[in-house]
Amino acid sequence: MSEYKTLVELIEARKNEEQKAITFILNDTKELYVSYKQMYQTSLRLLYAFQQFGYKQGDEVIFQIDDNERFVYSFWACILGGMIPVPVATGNNDEHKLKLFKIWSILNNPRIIISTELLETLDPFAKENGLSSQMEAIRKNAINVDDAIQTEKYGDIYYPNPEDIAFIQFSSGSTGDPKGVMITHKNVFVNLNSVLKWDHIDSKDSGFCWLPLTHDMGLIGFHIKELLSGINQYCMPTHLFLSNPILWIQKVSEHKATLLYSPNFGFKEVLKHYNPEVKQDWDLTNIRIMYNGAEPTSLEVNNEFLDKMAAYGLKRNSMKPVYGLAEATIAVAFPKLGEEFFHYTLDRNHLKVGETVVDTTKEDISAAIYLDVGYPIYDCYMRICDEANNDIGENKIGYVQISGENVTSGYYNNKQATDETITPDGWLNTGDLGFMRSGRVTITGRAKDVIFVAGQNFYSHDIERIGEAAGGIEFSKIVAVGVFSERLKCDELILFIRYTESLESFMPIAATLKKAISQKNGIEVSAVIPVKDIPKTASGKIQRFKLRESYTNGEFALIKQQMNALKDEEFNRREIVQPVTPSQKELVRIWSEVLDNDHIGINDDFFELGGDSLKVTQINSRVREIFKVELNLTDIFENSEIESLARVIEAAVQSQS
Repeated sequence: MSEYKTLVELIEARKNEEQKAITFILNDTKELYVSYKQMYQTSLRLLYAFQQFGYKQGDEVIFQIDDNERFVYSFWACILGGMIPVPVATGNNDEHKLKLFKIWSILNNPRIIISTELLETLDPFAKENGLSSQMEAIRKNAINVDDAIQTEKYGDIYYPNPEDIAFIQFSSGSTGDPKGVMITHKNVFVNLNSVLKWDHIDSKDSGFCWLPLTHDMGLIGFHIKELLSGINQYCMPTHLFLSNPILWIQKVSEHKATLLYSPNFGFKEVLKHYNPEVKQDWDLTNIRIMYNGAEPTSLEVNNEFLDKMAAYGLKRNSMKPVYGLAEATIAVAFPKLGEEFFHYTLDRNHLKVGETVVDTTKEDISAAIYLDVGYPIYDCYMRICDEANNDIGENKIGYVQISGENVTSGYYNNKQATDETITPDGWLNTGDLGFMRSGRVTITGRAKDVIFVAGQNFYSHDIERIGEAAGGIEFSKIVAVGVFSERLKCDELILFIRYTESLESFMPIAATLKKAISQKNGIEVSAVIPVKDIPKTASGKIQRFKLRESYTNGEFALIKQQMNALKDEEFNRREIVQPVTPSQKELVRIWSEVLDNDHIGINDDFFELGGDSLKVTQINSRVREIFKVELNLTDIFENSEIESLARVIEAAVQSQS
């Protein structure tokens, strides 16, 4: 195991390494090889530019960087200069922008690395939301990383202490109240050294990841860990994976990668695009471990993926459902190396806090399947507790709490959230529910209401806040609930609205909510249900679980049927405006394929037809392929009808000629 105490020591130890590298996958034929030596030198030059601009040790630097290569240089430049990286996912919708401004207000001396293009998209949002003074501060402290690496001079290195904050990880949680997890240099090395030891990672390994580097699995579990191991790593842009998931497997085969990283969503995307009738020349025999984490893992998806990829030599024991979270740096619980994953079939009626789990069979109407995620890894400790933080032992459902030197000391500049999360005796409450059996861990749910869709997690109250604004709905009269779909193998978003008037008058409200949430959050609403009452506790807290149970039990089946009939009637009555220009005709064809809908007119709205952020990415990929123009995702979000989008494409084509 490494003896490094800080990330500066780690990157300096690789400064002469030319045989190991990070390879950036740019497309199906183009790659960029950057040795660790080159990465170190470029980062030092970028540090010089940062310091010349006025960035200094202790400054918090927000990352709004889409390009993985630029992200890596910027991250290590900040680490070398004693600045605190704050990676934040980029996005085009209002929720991403709001989160960015919220984070800015939390930090002490914030700076930002951002492209000119992204910076300009913030202006209209700031003006509309009374954030002009903050916007002015952002502009004054913004660096365009593409312009910054234009020097041969090196910056001055700052040597931190192991207990210093290395970076701040704002998890992909609440937009309205983002919390920054403080990660020290010591946290990183305690956790990653445990992973290296647990999984016997050595110089013969190599890693491959498509997750964004703003994600803790992408940045810590993959990039920093592979650098610590001194092995080759292959980094694929998330948008490239989304547009062509099969390319991930192809590149893994080409490079003989041994360590893969993906949430359940990624394996599901591969299966959607995989055609078993088309024989591939893949060799997957080198894969040792596929870390499957960041969201609940599906037994069916795992089995289907392993069964279909077995034809190419993929070993069944390579699939590794794991459990981790930003507050633990990254890793909490892993299965033992080489063992096949397994699951429990439990009676869903005995999964409340304090209850003893009851095993059953899959034939039981109340059966629920949960995957085991292994043992707490070295140097990380776990207990299962009741509401009073008492350890309740094995085979009982409780709150998952962790401790160890890999666990954060709390949230940046947020004492209240820290005090609410850290127990009086020093354990961190993860917010997850689960149980232990024979020393192993199984996660059964989330104490907080997080909805997992397409590899991302969304907070119920954020969605509700958007719905209130868009639909003119009073506070606490809209409830967002995630209901697991066996068909989709992920959550469906269901909205419940307190509404007592006619169903016909409710239909426009439902349509408005679906469109607003799809545009702002990039998530499709599966159903909007009117209810006479919202169930609440005596203290007024909404009981989302009751609505979820009622929906799962089919209590809203009739009203859904009636709404679908009204929707179909209205949809069939509408005038379908036929395409005229060649670009309109092509877009109708593209939309029809992506939305699986053959009745599309040029004035139909993409989001009202069921479009979401993933489908926007697919549309953009097809536009790039067919029209040979590069659109921003914002162009599609803001031009959600074919008629207006066609004009944008035609203008782009015209400007290139």
